[in-house]
Amino acid sequence: MYYRINDESKKVLIVQGFQFILRTRKVTQFEVKVTIETLEQEVIDTIEIADEEIGVNTGRELLEQSVFQWLEENTDEADRVMNAVMKW
Repeated sequence: MYYRINDESKKVLIVQGFQFILRTRKVTQFEVKVTIETLEQEVIDTIEIADEEIGVNTGRELLEQSVFQWLEENTDEADRVMNAVMKW
């Protein structure tokens, strides 16, 4: 096996111009814990995935919904304008 139990990987994920941290950790031989966080390490949502096909797709959809909800509750028009301008 490539990853050992409790090995962790992370990357920056950009959604609508906003940056988040996508963190994965191998929990058991059969499960991976996936967490999406703000850059300040505030946890937005966590899910455990045990199936490569259905689990990964369903997990991604659920985490995307959580991110969009967080953006709706925690950003304002000025935030969205700044992101739009930074795309110039």
